[in-house]
Amino acid sequence: MFKLLHALSLTEKILSSALILIILISSFQIGNAFYDSHSAPIPGSGGTYVEGVIGDFQFLNPVLAQTDLDRDITNLTACGLTRFDPISNEIVDDLATHVLSPDQRTYTFTIKDGALWHDGVPVTADDVIFTFREVVQHEAFPNPALAADFANVQITKIDDHTVTMTLKDKYAFFIYNTAIGILPRHILKDVLVENMLSLEYNLHPIGCGPYQVESVTGSQIRLSAFHNYYAGAPLLDKVVFRIFQSAEQLFRNLDGITGTKDLTSNQIDGLQNDARLTVHEFTLPQYVALFFNNDRANLKDTKTRLGLQLATNKEAIAEDIGHVKIIDTPLLEIDTSNWKYEPSAARADGALYDAGWTFADDTKDEPQKDAPPTANIDDTAAYITKPSGDRYATTNQATFFLQGTAPTGTTAIIINGYQLKTFSAGSAWNYKASTAIDTLQAGENEYVVEGIVNGAKQELDRITIWYGTDAAQSTNWLTTKTQPPAPVQKLDVTKEVPTELTTKDIPRLRTNTAGETLRLHLIFPAERAEFTRVATLLAQQWLERGVDLILEPLPQADFLRRLSRHDYDIALFGQNLGYNLDAYPFWHSSEARPNGSNLSNLRSSAVNAWLAQARSSFNSSERRKRLVSLREAIAEEVPAIMLYTPTYSFVIDKKIKNFNLGRIALKRDRLSNLASWYVRESREIQSNIGIFAFLAWFWHEAL
Repeated sequence: MFKLLHALSLTEKILSSALILIILISSFQIGNAFYDSHSAPIPGSGGTYVEGVIGDFQFLNPVLAQTDLDRDITNLTACGLTRFDPISNEIVDDLATHVLSPDQRTYTFTIKDGALWHDGVPVTADDVIFTFREVVQHEAFPNPALAADFANVQITKIDDHTVTMTLKDKYAFFIYNTAIGILPRHILKDVLVENMLSLEYNLHPIGCGPYQVESVTGSQIRLSAFHNYYAGAPLLDKVVFRIFQSAEQLFRNLDGITGTKDLTSNQIDGLQNDARLTVHEFTLPQYVALFFNNDRANLKDTKTRLGLQLATNKEAIAEDIGHVKIIDTPLLEIDTSNWKYEPSAARADGALYDAGWTFADDTKDEPQKDAPPTANIDDTAAYITKPSGDRYATTNQATFFLQGTAPTGTTAIIINGYQLKTFSAGSAWNYKASTAIDTLQAGENEYVVEGIVNGAKQELDRITIWYGTDAAQSTNWLTTKTQPPAPVQKLDVTKEVPTELTTKDIPRLRTNTAGETLRLHLIFPAERAEFTRVATLLAQQWLERGVDLILEPLPQADFLRRLSRHDYDIALFGQNLGYNLDAYPFWHSSEARPNGSNLSNLRSSAVNAWLAQARSSFNSSERRKRLVSLREAIAEEVPAIMLYTPTYSFVIDKKIKNFNLGRIALKRDRLSNLASWYVRESREIQSNIGIFAFLAWFWHEAL
């Protein structure tokens, strides 16, 4: 061979080498083509997913998670008895399989084989008992919403892998509660529930989910794949959450981000044709609504509430704020495509008129009615005498008494909607303001004193009091309240007054037979720019129908305090139903109370009955029929005006494969199937690749 090579000329050597190279390259290409035709791509392991988030974290503990980031992390690191599958839109088995008893009251859960905690310790029934019976049902457990989900549930250990949960009554939605992540007893068994909020575990948890916490800093949280996960090792090696302070900061760093849900609508619009990123839009089972407080005098009449509903143009609101879907019922489980309210100025005017709210010229053709007795009220009198006869005052006392007098003919005194029980005609009155009974709050407190005078309810006096221990802050507040207003520019009466001043600038307002104006107060969180816009548009729409809507934007803490006390005429608020579409807590009369979830204080026996029937039905077809009846019962009461469901966007890199958003119920559900996402691929042989298969393929395909 070597003698032959030496015998070749230089030209022959070059040609021979080229021929050999061509044969090698061709053989490789033929072999690769044969392999590709007899194999298929499959997901490969490795790679990192980086999500950009805005916000902070507090508790990476599944039973304490509060923020969106808390829930994102625990969704990947913890495991529950069940989980929500956004692809099927159902609750499915996760850590355990389950069986429901014939009487539909007892659930039996059996933990799957091979389930391990991240430290290698097996998951057992003791962990389930510890989580729900010893922690969640403990009287000191600091998450009351989760505690309520398992109240009156009897939890029993059958063996090391089996647990039963028995309910007092049938409850079709209970299974959704079992998707919460469980806790490792071997790590937390000696911890007092009272001390749970301060545990180091809350930032460095040991879970049993597909990913485990690797590191936690203020700017990012790193997770790594748990290769002994009972459902199979996840494909991506790492998951990183990078934390940003604003959408602008996140957008500037988008090149290093694989996915995010926290961009603004304007930023999202700019990414629609992006070569690297794909935008997925989604909605959640939630709604934004105007909740009428049915206990307020001006809103007790259903016709008044109906008139306000008919005066609300949702289309105009939706078009103005954008990225929303209009809804007309709180029952999101049923199809409402052919059922909606249309605004109507004429019908709104008719409903308000029927409720007794008229314009001054509405009654010109009506028979004259006896005028109510005129109260002998001195408009210049100060009927509040203590702690001050002035309009504004300050105090550093946590408890004090408002005291005052009343005009002749007064039979009752009402302060902030509460009628004094000890008042008698001709006597002075006292009202206790105290932080202990929630009649006094830190900061500004307004007390409106009304009286039933000669049979008519009228405002007598009011005072606003600042409560606080900071003397300088109190002084500054009082100064801003009592300083003289800026001079008002007087109208030059020698000039012609435009006729538009009386028809456009001075609104016509509706009044009732007692002379009271249809004036309502709307509270909403000031931090929500979207809510501010909605409230402003609403006030304009209602003013056209003669309704004076006073807007009260409040700091978040103050708004939530007023909301929990049901201290409002109308509240603009959003509710997320999550996995559990049970409407019972939101509309049943048992929740029409301070700290209750029935924000409208609706009390309807028909609604109560349909709510109870819907939550006890395990047959989906039967439940939908009952929900239709429930929808009609709620619609007749008009306890609220359903406005819209927000539309959200999730941006993800196109290199992420097997991503399917499905029909998610909570924002964290976008990550529910992250363990099956991948960025790398390998190939798997699909058929015989012996020599005869190769020759047959070569004959038919290559030649």
